[in-house]
Amino acid sequence: RPFLFGILDDAHDAWLFLGVCRNPQGEESASGQPMASAPDLYLADSLSSSLEAFPVMLGNYTWNWEEDGRMQGVVACGIHPLQIDLEKAVPLKLPRYNQMEEVPCSVRTAVMPETLTVREWDVSQAGRTETAEPAETVYQDTGLINLKGGRIYEIVAEWPEDQMEKHGFYGEASYVVVTEWN
Repeated sequence: RPFLFGILDDAHDAWLFLGVCRNPQGEESASGQPMASAPDLYLADSLSSSLEAFPVMLGNYTWNWEEDGRMQGVVACGIHPLQIDLEKAVPLKLPRYNQMEEVPCSVRTAVMPETLTVREWDVSQAGRTETAEPAETVYQDTGLINLKGGRIYEIVAEWPEDQMEKHGFYGEASYVVVTEWN
């Protein structure tokens, strides 16, 4: 059953936080409907006091969810990360902290994936999909990834099928972001 929850400051008799869980059995969108597509993904500089979230472009995804007792599914095909139009892309501007080579970025999404696979190409490889294999880093159960400026990244998020009962969905989605040093 749906329920209301909150945190009450007894000393001041004031509510600090109130929330609603509409579907305790599975995840749902803000509208109360099942998640029928991959969630939006945002990146933020985890070392900054600014909590500005940068929206990352959704690419390919395979998504499955339960709706009205039946399984539904969709496959969406985007472009290869190296086919991105650099003139139209809005880059994520990374600060240079004491000449650090990488900046830790927090990943935010409605439901955190179990695995994040980050594939990295130098921005000079844009338009050349036949280039060498990208550098690849796999992050398990974490909301923090490391990024460098002057790169094209594909972030592949995985929500495994064995979590279907918990979330009400499963699937894999790729997100593409271009970075530059600020």
